[in-house]
Amino acid sequence: MNTNYHLCNLPNSWEWRRIKYVLKSLESGGRENSKEDSFEGQALSIGGEHIGWKGEWLLTDNPRFVSFEYFNSMRSGHIRKMDVLLVKDGATIGKTAIADELPYEKIAVNEHVFILRFDSSVLPRFGFYVIQSRMAQEQIYLEVRGSAQPGLNTEFRHKVQFPLPPLATQLVITNFLDRETTQIDNLIAAKEQMLTLLEEKREALISHAVTRGLDPNVAFKQSGLDWLGDIPQHWSIERAKGLFREVDNRTTSGEEELLSLRMHVGLVPHHDVSDKILEPKDVIGFKKVETGQLVINRMRASMGLIAISPQNGLVSPDYAVFDIVKLIHIPYFLALFNTSLVGALFRSSSKGLGTGSSGFLRLYSESFLSIHFPVPSLDEQKEITNFLD
Repeated sequence: MNTNYHLCNLPNSWEWRRIKYVLKSLESGGRENSKEDSFEGQALSIGGEHIGWKGEWLLTDNPRFVSFEYFNSMRSGHIRKMDVLLVKDGATIGKTAIADELPYEKIAVNEHVFILRFDSSVLPRFGFYVIQSRMAQEQIYLEVRGSAQPGLNTEFRHKVQFPLPPLATQLVITNFLDRETTQIDNLIAAKEQMLTLLEEKREALISHAVTRGLDPNVAFKQSGLDWLGDIPQHWSIERAKGLFREVDNRTTSGEEELLSLRMHVGLVPHHDVSDKILEPKDVIGFKKVETGQLVINRMRASMGLIAISPQNGLVSPDYAVFDIVKLIHIPYFLALFNTSLVGALFRSSSKGLGTGSSGFLRLYSESFLSIHFPVPSLDEQKEITNFLD
């Protein structure tokens, strides 16, 4: 037995076996030698990133393919129906899946995934559930080797213990787990759908309030802005330049407290959210920020990384800092800036290399200050934010 792991007692008709004694074969694939975007004339290549924590295939975002020629030349790694897959290295060591359905005719694993084929003493789905269990996962993690690139090698099969009941018992357990996990997954899916709908409702409510106000009987007028549409007749439209003024004061000592902008939290002390220790000399030249100033992460403005500073301190030189030059209720504008409508506007106004969230796009200050925003009266700004709160 594995002396590094305490195993529980089993029912009399069960036994512990090292996993090598219940496997018909253990193999992995080779390094991918091609990446193509076309689905035609290619075989699917499965890596650790294509296996979910619940054993599902994750192929939507990043399917990868190898040529049929390469697939046919592989000596191992071809997936057969009911094979059990085990991620052997990387950030997701231990994730597992079962090939009970094959989304493509020809599928292989790459060098980061093991294929486990059980012998006739183990039902494949039972084997899949065992490898997924905490008991097996804890044993597997004990067999991870290496420091630079930790992972499993084939030696784990000599150490990891496998609980083996009679086949009839395996079938009863498998049927029970199939039924119960399906029910749980359905409940999770329903909850996730409900949360998605609630989030959409929340977003719609906020967006409507900050662009249309709260009075359902108010008269509307054209805003003159394509992204905005109609607004209440008594609202004005103003350029951000009339509301905010950029300031750029830099520290020469680095002694001020460094602040970091975090999603849904705002500006917080850097040491509260990062283990990276920065000395005063490391932050010389960073921007000074004062209580009440507006701070924008220019690379992530479209995601809502905008906040009012709660204290004096320092921020990254890549942030933009603004004074508020008109009497406004800033929580209203923060709510407005965090809508998907304005997020899309910020993205379209950004410049730089690449596209989408993966590109190096920045909302430069001149672009931000040239944008026109709806401006209700000060009292109505407060009324809207009180309602949203």
